[in-house]
Amino acid sequence: MSKVPFRRLAPAALALCALAVASAADAASQRTFVASYGSDVSAACSLALPCRAFAAAIAQTNPGGEVIVLDSAGYGPVTITKAVSIIAPAGVYAGVSVATGDGIVVNAGAADVVKLRGLRLNGTGGANGIVATAVGLLDIADVEVGGFTVRGLDFAAPGGQLLVADSAFTGSGGDGLHVESASTRALATLVRSRFDRNVNGVVIGANARAAITESSASYNSANGMVVKGGSTADIGDCTIASNDAGAYGITVRESGTSANIVRCKVAGGAYGVYVADPGAKAAVTESTVTSSTAGGISAGIGAQVTAERCTVSASLHGFVSGITGSVIYVSNSTVVDNTTGAFYLYQPDSLIYSRNNNTVRGNGATSTGPGTFTTFPAQ
Repeated sequence: MSKVPFRRLAPAALALCALAVASAADAASQRTFVASYGSDVSAACSLALPCRAFAAAIAQTNPGGEVIVLDSAGYGPVTITKAVSIIAPAGVYAGVSVATGDGIVVNAGAADVVKLRGLRLNGTGGANGIVATAVGLLDIADVEVGGFTVRGLDFAAPGGQLLVADSAFTGSGGDGLHVESASTRALATLVRSRFDRNVNGVVIGANARAAITESSASYNSANGMVVKGGSTADIGDCTIASNDAGAYGITVRESGTSANIVRCKVAGGAYGVYVADPGAKAAVTESTVTSSTAGGISAGIGAQVTAERCTVSASLHGFVSGITGSVIYVSNSTVVDNTTGAFYLYQPDSLIYSRNNNTVRGNGATSTGPGTFTTFPAQ
């Protein structure tokens, strides 16, 4: 048998093999595109042949790749199961309208990084704007989420990290943003963002730790910020205003929960800062609390509050040490123009310790109620 035909066919066979390998590699790309004029029939989702919806483009994107929005349009709900970035450049409106269910669901790997940039999620009957059940890091910037019936953002990824910057979560029927884990602690950093006109602005729940800075939680129909379930929150340079008159600006609840509140402006609500339940603690520093219908800063049953270099004014009471075993320590603070009094002790075993370096004036009284009000020397 002659070997010549084999030699002639070998280059062709090799070319076919190379084409097959190239086709498999091209099936997914590092960078895909969506556009108003795109088609999900496109196998490429390329710059020349973009897809129409986020879901179709992500299916064609390599793990760690990017989906780029080319022009303004709505691009539909999507479930993300791998590391990927969805990016809408400045000046491009990338909408996701949600009539039922959730807008963006993140159920990725424990080490995956998912980035969302410049998106606009609109609830038109949908439950949640963004839901994260598993992810290493969910990085959100310049994203607006509004009008959902349950939550704007529900972050429940055990051991996951959440970063939110320059974004808004508004008009939800429940929490604007909720962070809670069923097991390993979740971490959240919220910067320069708005959580307004929800029921609760921000809720930090069990197995979570949060740092919230330069943000707003205002005009909510219940509470501005809620820290509960043994979680920890550092809240700094925030504005919490005009929340429900029967609720709280910032509330810290349940045993083991703690909050560090620094340079915040809190206005309105029944209490500006309310720490409830045995074992709950808060330190309030260099903050202003005003115009609360019941009390500016309050400790409930068995709770502890430390206030230093604060101004508490124009409320019914300045400080309220409430039900059994509550303790408040006040130093270097200004307590002025509170209608009934500067310090109110609700029960016989309620305690308030006030250093002599506080400025107390223009109140209905200095201290009222059956509890123990103690002054002690300035350090």
